[in-house]
Amino acid sequence: MYGYSVWLGVFSSSGRSADSGLLGRGWYARPVRCNFECLMLTRLITAGLVVLMAVLTRIEPRKLNIEKSRKVYVIIWIAMTVFCFGLHLVLVLSALGRDVHVSVPVPVAVGVLFLTIENYMGNVRSNFFVGVKTPWTLSSDLSWNKTHRLGGWLFVLLGLLMISTGSIGYPTLLKTLIPISIVGVVLVTFVYS
Repeated sequence: MYGYSVWLGVFSSSGRSADSGLLGRGWYARPVRCNFECLMLTRLITAGLVVLMAVLTRIEPRKLNIEKSRKVYVIIWIAMTVFCFGLHLVLVLSALGRDVHVSVPVPVAVGVLFLTIENYMGNVRSNFFVGVKTPWTLSSDLSWNKTHRLGGWLFVLLGLLMISTGSIGYPTLLKTLIPISIVGVVLVTFVYS
């Protein structure tokens, strides 16, 4: 509802139609069309994540392990919800005409999200929905624990890398270094498991 009122306020006060103007600066300094869908999409994604996380706990085959990991699960749930809210805030500020360069706050927020989630991943018990799921980690608690400890450290390093490169705001560095790093971390944790 708030996104809808911002969308109406932006276009009614500016004299522009909802489809005419390019507002704000987008990811990698490209203009982003800020229409109703743009403002409401993050709210819908947030609501979908909240529902999905609630449903996953009910259909998890290893319910006992989810119960043992409830604190971590709730922290991940809250962190993802706060991240989506922050992303929505950046879009709203951009729609209101603020000079928000998305290439700075979004990578920093993703880095903080990685740091938050991975700080607790070593405490997650084996399950089918949260964590590194390979045939080896799902069949062995030892493999699960060792893989998540290594993955946790690698994602902490990745989070610090995203925060530092995001703070610089250099789009080409973000465009090349971050995807390569993410693929590298995923491959290393997969092979290690």
